Amino acid sequence: MANKCKCIQCTNNACTTARGFKLTKHNFEETCEKVREVVSSPAFDDDNSEWTIYRVRGSEWCAHSSLLIESSASENVAFAIHLFVVNVTIIDEKSRRRTMATVIPGIKKENRQSLEKKNYMVEKIEKIQMSGKNIVYKGLQCLEGMGDYHYITNNCQDFCEKFTKELGLETKMTDYQWMKVIGGAVFAIGAVTTALLVGAKTMNKSKK
Repeated sequence: MANKCKCIQCTNNACTTARGFKLTKHNFEETCEKVREVVSSPAFDDDNSEWTIYRVRGSEWCAHSSLLIESSASENVAFAIHLFVVNVTIIDEKSRRRTMATVIPGIKKENRQSLEKKNYMVEKIEKIQMSGKNIVYKGLQCLEGMGDYHYITNNCQDFCEKFTKELGLETKMTDYQWMKVIGGAVFAIGAVTTALLVGAKTMNKSKK
């Protein structure tokens, strides 16, 4: 049985892997329309618009992560982009219907103050100047470039950091990357400790 997702908002709440997102002209335009509905601002299509990018995540380990895109002109003009998994019914080559977990972009209207009041970790990254439409396109390119989703090694946190890098901004390590660093450090300390103990034991024997 699949484990319950910890880092992703998933429609069946039990995905460990999911088929990767494929960028098309149709789903790009569809995503842009969703953003226009939630921000209702000409800044979305203006190449000279300035936006402030925030990293948003829960406080717990492996928490779901997203990027908050906030207009520098008004904090009320803001939307979040995140990785989302849904169950999609497809028809295969033998005309059989089957359900597959599939990655899609998630778009939400968000407010930074309300996120902070709900105890989300909201970290300002930097300001950028480009149209909201171009930001969305870069996000969808990153989502496609990720390939298939895995809830530990290729998840919403990875998407946010790849997206941040694509925007030319400073990135951070994901929880899984930190886990590998900590695991490596623990292994190294264990190896050194073992070597010292063996060395001390050998020296004691030689003295006898």
